[in-house]
Amino acid sequence: MDEAALAGALREGHLAGAALDVFEAEPLPADGVLAGAPNLVLTPHIGGVTREANARVSMMIAEQVRQTLEAMP
Repeated sequence: MDEAALAGALREGHLAGAALDVFEAEPLPADGVLAGAPNLVLTPHIGGVTREANARVSMMIAEQVRQTLEAMP
């Protein structure tokens, strides 16, 4: 994704909004092209990690381990 193009589109009103959790340079520079862009939500890459998501992933992993162990001779 072209951060400069995104920032320009937001500033010019061609894009209503955007949300990002990955950036060209990490950590995101405070003076980068995205600084001050309107209607832009920035989160760390782990922004989607919730208790519910962690519980769901943990259950999926536990189930896969159980199935693997049951399939062993």
